[in-house]
Amino acid sequence: DMKDVISSSGKRLSLIAENQGKALQILVENINNQKVSRKEKAVYVFICICILLLLSYFLHLAWTSLLLIRDGFLKQLSNLFADQESQISQLNVRLENVEQMTTQFKVVEQLGTRLERVEQLVGQTGGQLTDINNQLKSNLAKLDKLTA
Repeated sequence: DMKDVISSSGKRLSLIAENQGKALQILVENINNQKVSRKEKAVYVFICICILLLLSYFLHLAWTSLLLIRDGFLKQLSNLFADQESQISQLNVRLENVEQMTTQFKVVEQLGTRLERVEQLVGQTGGQLTDINNQLKSNLAKLDKLTA
């Protein structure tokens, strides 16, 4: 199906190209054989000049369109670059905040460790005070028995 459609359209295009080639060849032969009058030559020259002017006009339009597209891309790239810079600066600020928080957590952890050590020392001292208190009570009880 598709092959037939493609081959038939290719055949049509080749016939069109052949017909145009023959017409152009006849025109060139007529011009070379001087069978064309001066008026016809003037018309052909005028048509060629018009075609060249149209071609240059379309080339100019294409060039200005390309320049506009380029300028648009450059503007988009500069906007993307500015957005990326602002995002990077925001990330840097957030990273600094995280670093400060981790430093604060380390300080709190160190304080917690010190408090645990103080509690251990207080616990040891409290235990020693209880032993000393018990020894004093027993010594006082012995003294009371001796004096009694």
